[in-house]
Amino acid sequence: MKTRNSLFAVLAAFGFITVSLAQVDPCLKCNINCYKPYFKNLNITDSCKFANNVQQFKENLSTMLYNTRSPLWAIGQTGQWVIYYNIESWDGPVTDVAINNLTKKYESMANQWLAGLSDFDPDAPKKVTVKVFGFAFSPGIQIDPSFYRTYGNYPLVTNWPETNESSPWRVVHRNDLSEFNQNWYEIDDFNTLKVVGNNTSAYPNANFSPTNWGSYKHPEGVDMFYTKFWQKTTWDAVGQRQYLKIGGCITNHATGEVLDGVITHEMGHCLFHDDFYDSKKYPCAKDLTSVMNDMKFENGTWITAFDKVIMRIIWEAQKYRKNLAVDNDGDSFCANSDCDDNNPAIYPDAKEIPKKGID
Repeated sequence: MKTRNSLFAVLAAFGFITVSLAQVDPCLKCNINCYKPYFKNLNITDSCKFANNVQQFKENLSTMLYNTRSPLWAIGQTGQWVIYYNIESWDGPVTDVAINNLTKKYESMANQWLAGLSDFDPDAPKKVTVKVFGFAFSPGIQIDPSFYRTYGNYPLVTNWPETNESSPWRVVHRNDLSEFNQNWYEIDDFNTLKVVGNNTSAYPNANFSPTNWGSYKHPEGVDMFYTKFWQKTTWDAVGQRQYLKIGGCITNHATGEVLDGVITHEMGHCLFHDDFYDSKKYPCAKDLTSVMNDMKFENGTWITAFDKVIMRIIWEAQKYRKNLAVDNDGDSFCANSDCDDNNPAIYPDAKEIPKKGID
């Protein structure tokens, strides 16, 4: 086999045989029909590159996409993305101006991620409101009086010792009020949880407000969060559905100015997007324009057409909890666009043959 391949290469080099690009470059071979529904109303100039990398994305993220809820599901159900602030380190005192601007920035980026969903599926969320559940401040964090004037009635925890993914509050399952162990990786849907109080028994040296949750009314009417908005002064930018770290991304702590592109990228991870710059996972992604690849700010946004295609795949996975871009009958049309994906003789634009018994 090795000798045959070598001879083939020599003959091709001297022009004795013709080698199509599709034979030597698997990235040029794809099933575009499967992914055309996701290209709707988008300016797609390289359909095959899009299709190849979308397919790879679904294979890499298959378990997470269909078995776990991301914040996109909560947004679709309630129109809200509830976050809480975990401030591990900060330059100067924390002001209400900084928190206000950070929250607005979070909401603006989240809405940019939603752009392109509504003209794909009318059931998809069109807009999200970001709400703040509360705040956890590590020891030594300075807090400006303006912060207390604006956020003094929110759940506040100072002298919070943890630097891991746990929250300061007691979280229970809504159905039976059993204690949740705060293993955020094992829970499917955060909407099935709620906060009922402070975890004072485990953290007696932390300062909690309110102290009595029995009569407490949250200023924004929420009883659970989805994502920890995690701040540090040293570089630590990473995202999961349960946290969005922006360590080193705040350029002005007094006003809350940030590196937009980095945060948009990490927010993508919260919503289940993947790193397309990883050439081992995505060998066909060279020069693919995506905020999850090269971060180019164009036309007033970091979000590209490819990002929107992936967002549509994620929404569909969250809505139906199954892969609709699968070709069961091998006719090159997938279940999301095929007339009958169990019969290869029936597909879009197939020639109608009278009296054949197939319509």
